[in-house]
Amino acid sequence: MIEDEKIIGFLDRLSHGPLVFFKRKADEQWTVLAISENVNDLCGYTKQQFLDGLHHREIIHPEDIQRIVQEMTFYTDVQRATQYRHQPYRIIHRDGSVRWVREYGYVEYESNRPTFIYGYLTDITTQKNNVDALMMESLKYRSFFEKHSSIFLLIDPVNGRIVKANRSAAVFYGYSIEELEQMSISQINALPRDEIKRRMDEAERLKRNYFIFPHRLASGEVRTVEVHSTPAQIYDRQYLFSIIHDISDRVRLETELKELNQDLQRRVDEEILRRTDILRRYQLLFERAGGAVFILQNTVYLDCNDAALALFGLSDREQIKGRHPHDFAPPLQIDGQSSEERAKQVFAQAEHEGRQQFTYLHRRADGNAINVQVDLSRVDLDEGYVLYAMCKDVTAETEKEKQKSETERLLIQQAKTAAMGDMLGAIAHQWKQPLNAVSLMMQYLSELSHGGGLTTEAVESVVNDATAQLQYMSRTIDDFRDYLKPETEEREFRVRSSILECVEIVHDQMPDIVIETFGGDFEIVGYPNRFKQAILNLLNNARDAINQRRIARPDVRGRIVIDVNDTLRKIDISDNGGGVPDDIADRIFEPYFTTRPIEAGTGLGLYIVKMIAESMRGGIRHHNRREGACFTLQF
Repeated sequence: MIEDEKIIGFLDRLSHGPLVFFKRKADEQWTVLAISENVNDLCGYTKQQFLDGLHHREIIHPEDIQRIVQEMTFYTDVQRATQYRHQPYRIIHRDGSVRWVREYGYVEYESNRPTFIYGYLTDITTQKNNVDALMMESLKYRSFFEKHSSIFLLIDPVNGRIVKANRSAAVFYGYSIEELEQMSISQINALPRDEIKRRMDEAERLKRNYFIFPHRLASGEVRTVEVHSTPAQIYDRQYLFSIIHDISDRVRLETELKELNQDLQRRVDEEILRRTDILRRYQLLFERAGGAVFILQNTVYLDCNDAALALFGLSDREQIKGRHPHDFAPPLQIDGQSSEERAKQVFAQAEHEGRQQFTYLHRRADGNAINVQVDLSRVDLDEGYVLYAMCKDVTAETEKEKQKSETERLLIQQAKTAAMGDMLGAIAHQWKQPLNAVSLMMQYLSELSHGGGLTTEAVESVVNDATAQLQYMSRTIDDFRDYLKPETEEREFRVRSSILECVEIVHDQMPDIVIETFGGDFEIVGYPNRFKQAILNLLNNARDAINQRRIARPDVRGRIVIDVNDTLRKIDISDNGGGVPDDIADRIFEPYFTTRPIEAGTGLGLYIVKMIAESMRGGIRHHNRREGACFTLQF
């Protein structure tokens, strides 16, 4: 207390100047312990009023209290400073007017905590009223600052307070200019203090005169800004003149571009790995493929594997590279087409359609011809495409197929020969009636001649009738000859007319069996005589089944029904001969299988029908009905 009295006496001796000296407690209210007499000139309150309990905080303008507290906290708690300087702030005069003051002081600490504050206040109201103009003069042009489209902030570097803001800043941040000028930059910068310092140090280290910060708007949205700060000397104070650029969109685009580049790089890496893996697999497949493999481009061999060399009887891949398929083939293919033209044709089809399968006649190095089955595929690459040919020697299979075809041809001929007996019997039966008729006509002429009644008219009548009978017999022979005539080419024909011809042939041999034909008609491509042979075989089988059933039941009236379905392109031939026993149903189409004695049949009938149907791109199946079997030819 004695010390405070000494200080008061000392301060009273300094009361005649413009400075108001004081000593305050470093408490929340800033309790005044000593103050010079001239405080009355500054704020209208006497020294005694302060010593009696009027706190300095009570005369500070309400809008400035928070900032002053923050500044003092920054000096004492953060910087541990012994000296401080407040930015100008307002006090409320006893008469209600507002005065601007500047405060400087010294802080005394005890046990690292602030205890007392010594300082002075000076009235700067007049100066403050002119500060805007003075500041703008320092920045050269006031209108430039206020109206520029860029965001401008004037910041106190000591405490971060925003001293001045322009309209663009207000628009961008969403605060009024007045609100911004009461804020600290820390209220806008969304980073913590230590991160801000780290970035500023980094900018200094990199000799970079700008910073990248996230700034929070009044709406709460955070935008990325680029801050260019330049020191600005305004009278005795240093400020930071900051130009703010909103780079959120640029950063977003840069981020997206970076992510895109990363994604692209990832895809490139994946594609490289994929292609490397594919190349490795192709190489493995190429070398270890079960058959011969060739790689070609524009009908030229590029490479081949060891199996391909063995196929051609060669020892070195260089013997193949750069050459054409027709260089390893006879001049003509099996069908008579030029080997060169054949290769060009299938290669063009493979290039267009992506794949071709065909058979090509090659000639080995030893001169032997081999038949090669080729699976030709197009493989697209970045720089174009190649043709990948997998080849297999099918010479043995081709020979077996030829032998099989020849065997089938002989079987069909054998079946034809076997059927000739039935047909000759049918012809003999068909001739019996016209021969009897001609014989009776001759007897009639003889009787007329002996009786004297032979006239020209009678002779002509008999001749005409006999000629008609003989022409019928001639047509029968022609049909028989056509049936035996070998067929070398397929042609289009209608099934119904062929079926009716077969019915006509067997009709007289089956006088006690009713043959009925229903349905429509359709065309197929094949061999008409072979088709007739198949129909005759099925009709004869039906006849034999009916006759076999009559052994036990003589009263059975035989019936064969032929139904032509032009929609489903099938022919059903059914009978009432009792059907096929279940225990042999799955064997009836095997060659030489029969349930009849050897002298009664060859066992080739149904097998021949199956071969004929399949040769015309069809098939045959059977099932039992209520009284017999039904065979279906499907085309």
